[in-house]
Amino acid sequence: MAPPSMAAAVAGGYLSGVLPDDVLLVTIGAVLLYFGVDLLRGDHAPRHRTGPGSTASVTGALLGARLTGRLSERQLRHATGAMLVVAGATTALQALW
Repeated sequence: MAPPSMAAAVAGGYLSGVLPDDVLLVTIGAVLLYFGVDLLRGDHAPRHRTGPGSTASVTGALLGARLTGRLSERQLRHATGAMLVVAGATTALQALW
């Protein structure tokens, strides 16, 4: 996963210097909104994952389960989705005003 991540980081760094700030903020806002709405839709069946990120995913899931045991997975997903929607809308509106 490192080579694609590094290539994307270089491309993103270049684009951030070339594109106007407003375009970047609207893009970031749109991505946050997309992921927030996706989480709120609730159509997330467990998927089997393989590759270099599996260990980190399992570790994060175990730690998250311990730390967020007071909320169900659905409640946590909806809370995160709502926060992403608010952050995305705020970011996009900030760029447009």
